Amino acid sequence: MMLYKCYDPFIIESPEQCIALWAKNDKVARRKCADIHKKLDFYNAPVRTVLKDWIVEEYFVYSQCDVFICYPKDLDRASDVRIISVPFEISNVEEYVMNQLVEMESHEENFREYVNDKSVNMSFNERFYIDSEGWIFDPYLNSDESVDVREDIKVRILEENSNINRYMDDLWHDNVHDFFEDNEEYRDIFIEYITTDAEPDILDEGFYFYVCKELMELGEWVTYNDIRKVDIVA
Repeated sequence: MMLYKCYDPFIIESPEQCIALWAKNDKVARRKCADIHKKLDFYNAPVRTVLKDWIVEEYFVYSQCDVFICYPKDLDRASDVRIISVPFEISNVEEYVMNQLVEMESHEENFREYVNDKSVNMSFNERFYIDSEGWIFDPYLNSDESVDVREDIKVRILEENSNINRYMDDLWHDNVHDFFEDNEEYRDIFIEYITTDAEPDILDEGFYFYVCKELMELGEWVTYNDIRKVDIVA
């Protein structure tokens, strides 16, 4: 039996539009997929559409493994759906699957760009400029205006006879320490990366994995909320 990923080539709105199943060949896989959809009342595509238009991809899987198909919360296309092989000897399957998902996500180009970006918005670094009221910068500035902090922060700083730069620096460091509270090495590397002219090459694979796992657990990156074992069905 071979493993196949069968999916709608267009926009995917539900897990039923991207299925993993076992079959003897791609023709049988396509037929099985069509049979599944005949039983789904909500799915309006005719069986012939599934048979004719859907993509059927074969996946190599080691024989001594269980297979899981993982759907993200925000599902848009088939490439969003991950297939994970879990060796039989793994005792903590849930942890293994999650680590594999983190490993995959941490290598995605958009994730690396997000982490490597040193700017204060639309980046990983942005999350460290957030206080109890949200992002500390004024979100209503025009595109041609320089970045400025919120008015309530200016008032507070004036009342406390402090200054904006000190407030921003203290907040940023406090938030960085909170995020990396159980890994001082990565904390110090990130601080060096952001506060100096350091290039991304000082961030190793372990760093990206750590950050990705933390963000996924916090719900700030891709969240896989539907994980199913792919059973062998005759």
